[in-house]
Amino acid sequence: MLKLQHRDDIDGLRALAILPIVLFHAQFTLFSGGFIGVDIFFVISGFLITSIIVRETAANNFSYKTFWARRARRILPASIIMIFACLVAGWYLLAPDAYRELGRSAREQAYFAANFFFAKEYGYFDNVDEIRPLLHTWSLSTEEQFYLLLPFVLVLLSKFSEQRRRLALIALCAASFFASVMLINNHPTSTFYLLHTRAWELLIGSLLAIAPLSNNLQRRPVLCEVISLSGFATIIFCIFYYDEQMVFPGAAALPPTVATAAIIWANSYHQTLIKRILSLPSLVWFGLISYSLYLWHWPIMAFTQEISEGAISTSNKFVLLAVSTVVGYLSWRFIETPFRQKRLLQSDKAILWASFCALIVIIIIGQMIRHNDGYRTRLSGAAFTFAEDAVWSKDQVRCYKLSPKDIDEGGICHFGGSMKTPAKLLFWGDSHSAALLPAVIAKANEYDIKVLHASNNGCIPIPGADKFGSDDGCPMFNQAMLRQATSSGVTDVLIASRWSVYVYGDSADDHSTQLATNPEQKNLEESKELFKENAENFIALLRQYNIRVWLVKQVPRISHDNVTNELIKRAMRGRDTSIYSITTDQHERRQRFASGVLEELAGDSVRLLDPTPFICDGHRCAAVDNGHSKYRDGNHLSIYGATSIQNMFDPLFQSIKERAATPEQ
Repeated sequence: MLKLQHRDDIDGLRALAILPIVLFHAQFTLFSGGFIGVDIFFVISGFLITSIIVRETAANNFSYKTFWARRARRILPASIIMIFACLVAGWYLLAPDAYRELGRSAREQAYFAANFFFAKEYGYFDNVDEIRPLLHTWSLSTEEQFYLLLPFVLVLLSKFSEQRRRLALIALCAASFFASVMLINNHPTSTFYLLHTRAWELLIGSLLAIAPLSNNLQRRPVLCEVISLSGFATIIFCIFYYDEQMVFPGAAALPPTVATAAIIWANSYHQTLIKRILSLPSLVWFGLISYSLYLWHWPIMAFTQEISEGAISTSNKFVLLAVSTVVGYLSWRFIETPFRQKRLLQSDKAILWASFCALIVIIIIGQMIRHNDGYRTRLSGAAFTFAEDAVWSKDQVRCYKLSPKDIDEGGICHFGGSMKTPAKLLFWGDSHSAALLPAVIAKANEYDIKVLHASNNGCIPIPGADKFGSDDGCPMFNQAMLRQATSSGVTDVLIASRWSVYVYGDSADDHSTQLATNPEQKNLEESKELFKENAENFIALLRQYNIRVWLVKQVPRISHDNVTNELIKRAMRGRDTSIYSITTDQHERRQRFASGVLEELAGDSVRLLDPTPFICDGHRCAAVDNGHSKYRDGNHLSIYGATSIQNMFDPLFQSIKERAATPEQ
C-alpha cells in the first residue's frame, strides 16, 4: 500500500477542490462545474482515513475511541461554532419560516443527518426562495456517516488477506456506483445527497490507500507525468464544462473522482509537474484552510443574498470572497488548529464529551425554533404584524385534510347555528376554501346558519376531474364530500378553489397539477376539456338533488409566491412594503378560461361569487392593506384578507335565510 505521510500536493489538491466550490457558490458562471470540488474532497477523505485505519490495524493499535476522537477534533469544533453563528445571525436576519427551517437543518446536522433532511426538502440545484445557510452541511453528514461505518468494515476485513480486502472494497464501490447510475434519473435528489449513492467516491480513495505498490510506476516517471497531467486536465475540464443542468452524480461523477485518484496515485511515486504545481505555497495555504473556508463561505453568501436587493454585483462578489477567506483563515487558526493540536480539550474523553454536549444543545435549540415556528415574537412593528397574518387559525388547521372516514363518521367540521340545528350549507374545496374559512365562519355566526366544511390540499373540488392529475386521495375525499352534499340535508353547496392551477399547472414550468388522462403527455387543450366536461357533469348531478350551488371565482394571485415572507423581510429592514401587487387585467387574463366555464354554468341554481372587487382597488390588487397582508403566500388569503372580504358572502347567507323562512318558495 501507499505510504501515509504529510503531502503538500494533497493540500494543494484540497485547494483545487475548495476554490471552484466557492466560485461556483458566488455564481461566477465561468466555474459552472465548481460543485465537483465536493467529489474531490470525498476521494481525498477516503484515501487519508483508510490509510490511517489500515496502518493502525496492521500495527494492532487501532482504537475506535481514538479514531472518532481524532475525527471529532478535526471536524466538530469549527462546524459547531459555525452552526451557532448561523442560529444567532438568523435570529436577527431571517423571517420566521426561514428561521424555522434553519432550526430544523441545524438539528439534523447535529444528528449527522443533514443529507437526509435536504434530500426530503430540496434539490441541491433548486432555485427556491428560502434561504438555506446550512445546505452545504449535507456533505459533512455524508462524510460523518462514512467515518462511523468505515472502521467496522476495515477492521472486519483486516482478518482476511490483502487480495480479499481489495475485492470486498471493489464490490462495495461497484455496488454504490451502480446504485448511483441506476437511481439518478428517477431519484435525483436522494441520489445526490445520500451515502449509499455517494460512498463509491469515498471508496475510490479507500481502494487507492490499499492499492499494491507499482514497480512499473516507480521505474517510469514519464508515465506518472502523463497520468497526473491527464487527471489534472480532467478536473479542470469538469470545473469549466460541467453545469447544474447535467445529471449528477451518477456516471458524470466518475471523471473528476477517478482523476483525483490518478493525481494522488501518480504523485505518490514521482515529483511530477502537477505535484510541484499543487505544492506551491499559495495552493497549500488554501488547502490548509479549505475545511474552514468550506464551512463559512456558504452561510456568508447565503445571508448576504438574503439581505440584498436583487442580484449581488460582481464587485460585491469579490468582497464576499475576501471576507469568506479571512473568516476561513481565522476559523482554521483559532478553532481548528488549537483543537487538532490538543491545545484545547486534550484527552479523547474530553473532546468526545464536549462535542456530544454541544450537539445536544444544538438539537434542543433547533427543536425549540421549530416548535415555536421560528419565534415570530422576536419581531416587532410591521414585521410582527405580517408574520401574524401568515398564521392559520385553529379551525383552518383542524378542518384541513380530513380523511374520508372522518367525514363519513361525523368528523366533518361545523360552524354557526346550534349543535341541534340542521346544517344548511356545505363548504367544500381545496386549500383556497380553507383560506376563505374565516370569512364563512364570520357570516355563519352572523346569520346563525350551520355550515359543514372540509378542505383538501391540491384536490380540485369536481368529482370526476379529480382522477386526472390530483393526489391519489382526492377522489375518495371528493366522494365523501359528495355524500355529505346529497345525504346531510344541506340546501346549498359553496365551492372555492384555485381553478386555474388545474387547467394550466402550478406555473409556467411546473404542470404537476394540470389535468390529463396521461400524466406523461399533458397538454392545455385536454386539460381545458376535462375541466369543462367534469364541471358540467358535477353541477348537473347537484341539480338533481335540488341543491343550489355557489361557485367562488379564484382569488387574484399576487406577483410573488411567498409574498408574506418578503413583506416580513422588507419590514425588518425598513423597506417599502407596498410594492407587491397584480393588476386586474393580469388576473383576468390568467382566469379567462376557468372563469368563462364558471360563468357558463351560472343560472337559477348556480350563482357566482367574485372576490376580485372586494380585494382590488380599481385596476390594482395590492398585497398590503392598512398595515396588514391580505395574503399568507402568493395566492392564499390571510385571515385578515379573508375577513376583509366577508361581505362577499352576504348574498349566499341572505338567500339561505330567506328560503328557510319561506320554505314553500
